[in-house]
Amino acid sequence: MAFRICDDLSFYDFLGTIFKDECPVENMIPIYLIVTGSAGVVANCCSCFIGRNRDPDSGEIKWEAVHPDPCKIFLQFFLFVWFICGNVWIYRNYQPNYDDPESTDYCNKTLYLFAFWATNSYYIIFVLVLIGIIAFWTCQITMCDKVIIFDESKILFKNKA
Repeated sequence: MAFRICDDLSFYDFLGTIFKDECPVENMIPIYLIVTGSAGVVANCCSCFIGRNRDPDSGEIKWEAVHPDPCKIFLQFFLFVWFICGNVWIYRNYQPNYDDPESTDYCNKTLYLFAFWATNSYYIIFVLVLIGIIAFWTCQITMCDKVIIFDESKILFKNKA
């Protein structure tokens, strides 16, 4: 799965590099894609703040907090700020001229629409995750006499003791 994520993010690099000089309306859009892809690959290939270890004696899986690396924290903060900058560059120039490459408000259609929908997809995923969290907690509240237990391969509902 990590390789799949890295492949998808490197597609940002690919499009940004191919169309680097084809967006005079906002020359930062291809650079935004290149930097997002490169930094995203680095961030996804690094470990997160939680590690999963198997206890050698019992075989039980334990989740342990890993001490955060300041470089990783900085990288995540940078990606967040860079994402906000990309939003400004992309949405400020919504619907550029796709037809006249000599025009100052021209941007390659493939480049712009990829950047636009890639950015929109982050918001769509955020909303879907938020809906899932709200649905989960709504179920927790409405089934207050039950406790949800997450096992490795299944979800169990038990009555509170």
